[in-house]
Amino acid sequence: MATRPEETYNPIPVWQGQFPTSLEVAERYSPARSHRIAPAPAQREWATGLRSGLKILISPDHRDQVPLGLESFVADIKKIEMLLPNWDSYHAHPLNTSVERPAIELAIMSNERSNYPTVHPLPTGGLSLRWISRLGELEVDLSPQGTCEALLELRGSDNVELPRGSAPADAKALLVRFIEAG
Repeated sequence: MATRPEETYNPIPVWQGQFPTSLEVAERYSPARSHRIAPAPAQREWATGLRSGLKILISPDHRDQVPLGLESFVADIKKIEMLLPNWDSYHAHPLNTSVERPAIELAIMSNERSNYPTVHPLPTGGLSLRWISRLGELEVDLSPQGTCEALLELRGSDNVELPRGSAPADAKALLVRFIEAG
């Protein structure tokens, strides 16, 4: 019984004058594979150490630890928590822990396709988050009242401003727009 040429091992295959694509080579020389959906990565609860007692459900990184960017972002918030009243000598309030959850939610959301934001204290007891990319920037100010204001500046388009008193969900929509812009 004669074997067909494509079933014969040949280190230099004959392709009838055409060069194969990598997919054709893989299909021809790879054994059949069964595809399985991999189980979801293990998640664990991480106690942030913030005054609010906030805990985050995370998927550990390749080191089986909290992702470095998130750890650094939370460390910056911890430093801001240590500010005393009148920290700016203009009657500024210390950080209100009610802004920690929305700040971390925005930071985690951004890290899926962008970098973590820089974080700065606001005299009102809130936090200011700022993302910068080569195409623009987004600044979101979170207030202790559970509201925010934001400004999105993208090259080649009009600025988008969320007025003071806007919902944090509106800031999430601006963040998505910023991330999609690149």
